Amino acid sequence: MMQAMPKLPEPEKVEPQALLENVVVLAHSLDEQTPDAVKNAISTVEAALDSIQPGLQTEHNNAKAQVDELYGEIDFCRRNLEIGHAQTLASHRSEKEERVQAHAAAEQTVLNACDNRWFEKAHTLSLSLPPSSPSDAPAEFYDRVKEWHTFIEVEWAEIESEKTECDDATTALDTAAAAKNTAVSEYEASFCRHRLMCDLTTACGVHEAGVLNTMKPGIQADELARQDQFKTVSQVDCILALIRTAVDTHNIIGDASLAGCDDVSVMGRWNNADGSSASVSDYTITFADVPDATPEECPDSEIGDPECPDEDESVIESWTAGVAVMATTTTTTTV
Repeated sequence: MMQAMPKLPEPEKVEPQALLENVVVLAHSLDEQTPDAVKNAISTVEAALDSIQPGLQTEHNNAKAQVDELYGEIDFCRRNLEIGHAQTLASHRSEKEERVQAHAAAEQTVLNACDNRWFEKAHTLSLSLPPSSPSDAPAEFYDRVKEWHTFIEVEWAEIESEKTECDDATTALDTAAAAKNTAVSEYEASFCRHRLMCDLTTACGVHEAGVLNTMKPGIQADELARQDQFKTVSQVDCILALIRTAVDTHNIIGDASLAGCDDVSVMGRWNNADGSSASVSDYTITFADVPDATPEECPDSEIGDPECPDEDESVIESWTAGVAVMATTTTTTTV
């Protein structure tokens, strides 16, 4: 008496493990089935297998896209620092240092031209001016004026030169001081903007890394489940090959042959786009190392750094594409 054919799941309702169990039953009962019944069963199993692959692939692609999106959010956190904040700060720092040095040099020039030469010259000459008196007679007055004339002829050129040098140096110092003050203000503003960007980038990175780490176990569990399904489907495909051979040769399938299909975990019935055989690795999701939340471009504060206003990060509720979503308003702030 022929044994009843095991009832195979409908393709749209198939579960790989149930399919495997039924195919194993089929393999054990070949000698009790008609060839047509076995062929019909093979066709049903093949249809079921073909219905599983698109679902597995779609789930894998969606999971990979989700992981890529999570890493993309982490990358977005750092994006604004990569578009020039550090370079702008370095440029302003270099400009500030150059202007500070120029101002110091201008101060030294004033010291040399004014204090050390013109002021000293004026003081010395004031002690050696020709004497004069309101009661001088005309002849004495003439002699005094002649002395002044001689004095001016001897000293005027040097007096004029040293006073001009002092005046020019003083004007240059005023210009250097204004340039230095502007450079210092621009540097401090740039420093605080960069510090804010660093603080927000770090907060964003910590948040998005936390989201990734929270979701990672579930994604990996689903990944293992898909890999197990792929291995199960590979076993089913292997047993189908044994069944086809057994039907064609009118033989039965031994337990040892069935056990051999347990080792086909890396082989599948589907081919990839490049023609290679599908394998478990095709259903593997790689989790890259997450970069440090604080970028290298954001060193710790040092003595002498400008004082920056504190920013309240507690109002940030979440981040989207590197943009802070504020808890108290619908307005977003770009990192």
